[in-house]
Amino acid sequence: MKNSDTLNQVTHSRSVVGNVNWKQIEKKFSANTHLFTREIVFFASTDEVMNKCLQVFKAPNFTFKCFDNFNLALRSGLAISADIVVLVDSFASASRENFTKLLESRKMKGLEVITLDNSDIDKLIVAIQESLSKLNQIETKEIVVENIIQSRSESNLSEPHQDTASKKIMNENDFRDLLNRELSDTKNCAPENILASAIKVIKGIK
Repeated sequence: MKNSDTLNQVTHSRSVVGNVNWKQIEKKFSANTHLFTREIVFFASTDEVMNKCLQVFKAPNFTFKCFDNFNLALRSGLAISADIVVLVDSFASASRENFTKLLESRKMKGLEVITLDNSDIDKLIVAIQESLSKLNQIETKEIVVENIIQSRSESNLSEPHQDTASKKIMNENDFRDLLNRELSDTKNCAPENILASAIKVIKGIK
């Protein structure tokens, strides 16, 4: 978590109104183990590499696909649906580089692109695990932030209008941006750890 001058400025100029129901949020996260659905796409002339990875990542929330044609993959909606793309070394470097740039320009969400480059399968497994961890970190943070925003909004709605009108309220977009910025360095993607960091942030601005 960052202790920035920006945070101190916000502390003195605006207050975060609303009683965030921390117990309810904590209970929600402790009762549910969230599994992100992940689509991992391989580009290769055969599905050999994909099948080896499939033996490691056996879970109902993983979907594996294999393509040998860039245009066909794009028409299938790859840029929207895929989470991780693995470019196997059977394609020309220029083609892979151009395809990576094209994917990045079209992507609608976080997308990790891994190039095999004659590396062994163990290194690829590690790269996929690191990419999954990164994506999980980003999306878990978003879920935590949105739960806090929702709880805060519900608290504000339940307060008498005259009580909230007399207070300086940080608007929802500013509040969301603040949380996202201050939580960007959170290393552990467990919801309860991100939530604990969020509590520290909010305590610092009240």
